[in-house]
Amino acid sequence: MSALTDSAKSEALYSQLFTDAAREMKREVAPRNVVQLARSSVKPVPISPVPFTLGPRIVHSMPLELVFDCLSMNELYRLSWGAKNTHGAEWEKLKAEFDARLSHMKRDALRLGWLKPQAVYGYWPCQSDGNDLILYKPDSASINAPEPLIRFSFPRQSFDDHSAWQIIFLRRIRGLWILSPSRW
Repeated sequence: MSALTDSAKSEALYSQLFTDAAREMKREVAPRNVVQLARSSVKPVPISPVPFTLGPRIVHSMPLELVFDCLSMNELYRLSWGAKNTHGAEWEKLKAEFDARLSHMKRDALRLGWLKPQAVYGYWPCQSDGNDLILYKPDSASINAPEPLIRFSFPRQSFDDHSAWQIIFLRRIRGLWILSPSRW
């Protein structure tokens, strides 16, 4: 088991297994093209509790007040409403106009119901594998050979601690299925 969990030993073990398999199949042993990436020093920590149901969830209605609390005024005003390069007194004047416009739009949305926010989210069993994050089909999570649903590739940072999205999930170890995701 230590040969599987120790990265230095596991690469030698995998190389030996591939060589033996190729020899047994009477095939030429092709060199493995393995790029060694520096792994992050961030250690995964199990999340508790694991969600009781896996897969997608749909929220058909949300309180508008909750959505309004999540608005980024700076991004709304400067990027979406065009005040990107406005500064000083001109910015203060424009911001007051935008605040009044937004307040009117909020009241109007609450009164007339023209804004109906919805969301889709979910929990999937997943593991990291190198620079990839593998999501598995929820109904296959309880078996020893889970069925991959999709694989996302994320580049690793080339500086600091080599962070990447996939490092917040438990590493995939061949022959071992780990269900619970992890966080920083």
